Amino acid sequence: MSHSIKGKRITLTRGDTFPCTVSILNPDGTPYEMQSGDTVRFMLSEQAGGPTILSKALVGGAFQLDPADTNQLDFGTYFFDVQMTFASGVVDTFITEGQLTLADEADPKRP
Repeated sequence: MSHSIKGKRITLTRGDTFPCTVSILNPDGTPYEMQSGDTVRFMLSEQAGGPTILSKALVGGAFQLDPADTNQLDFGTYFFDVQMTFASGVVDTFITEGQLTLADEADPKRP
């Protein structure tokens, strides 16, 4: 696999595909039923609290980073959160302070 997940830390080989499913739960632990007008987004930035450099909508509780999303990014650690905007306009960032590390592939031709 070209990725690993430990808590809110993701390591991904730059330029690889990363499919991800996100569970959205009510405070009592039951699954949240998405309502018409609700949106959920994965947002990536270069520094904690910095401007968003990549945003992906969750569809059916999942999103995917495609090779084109990370090919041009530098190797290193980025920061992400996952935010729900309810149809009413209320915003809930329910995954905060996540870290995504873009790693290099091992190259057998390198010394």
